[in-house]
Amino acid sequence: MLFIDNMPGMKVYLNDQEVHLESQTSVELLLKDNGVRNGGTAIALNGEVVPKSNWSETTLNDGDKLVVITATAGG
Repeated sequence: MLFIDNMPGMKVYLNDQEVHLESQTSVELLLKDNGVRNGGTAIALNGEVVPKSNWSETTLNDGDKLVVITATAGG
């Protein structure tokens, strides 16, 4: 899903890291393609929490900013 800088596509930001996409994609596919696990993960898109039940239907647009928060267990 990544593309070379001079080719058409769009940019989104995943935890402040620029990600180049060939075409629109869903939150769910972007996370899967970038190795983000499903369990214990919360997503904010442009400052708004996206419920996990909406990840597959939430389409990303050029310039969108995603923040991934993953819970960890420890003692």
